[in-house]
Amino acid sequence: MLFGGRWRRDEHAWGVWQGIEPLMPVRFPGEWEKMSMAGRVVRVYQRAHRGTKALVYFGSALGTQDTWWPYMRPPVKNWVVVQAHLWLPPGTHSEQQVLWIDNYESWAPGDIQMRALRHQRRMEKEAGHREAEQSDIVLPPTSN
Repeated sequence: MLFGGRWRRDEHAWGVWQGIEPLMPVRFPGEWEKMSMAGRVVRVYQRAHRGTKALVYFGSALGTQDTWWPYMRPPVKNWVVVQAHLWLPPGTHSEQQVLWIDNYESWAPGDIQMRALRHQRRMEKEAGHREAEQSDIVLPPTSN
């Protein structure tokens, strides 16, 4: 069976997503606890000489959070893997908690989740067809 470019790109996206998905945080890091986490940059809302403020969606457990990227510019609408710690008020300009990005490890295109899920559905559909084909095979009765 020959597969086109879209199928291969989706398969690659599925492999990348398998590395990103486990990094979706289930809790906030401690105040000075650096934690690897994955999220999608929703919007950059302030650029400054010393860094960038952005909203990042960290999955259903944390939702969208304020982040501070010192001396960095996050890629908007893309998935990122970062190391971050919690910055609590007082000291934050917004007087709200902020996730301070300590290290920007990698990124993936914004459509990677959609491509990975499409590939996952394709694999499940193929597995279902294989099971149906195997159940159609009639085995001869065994004699004792």
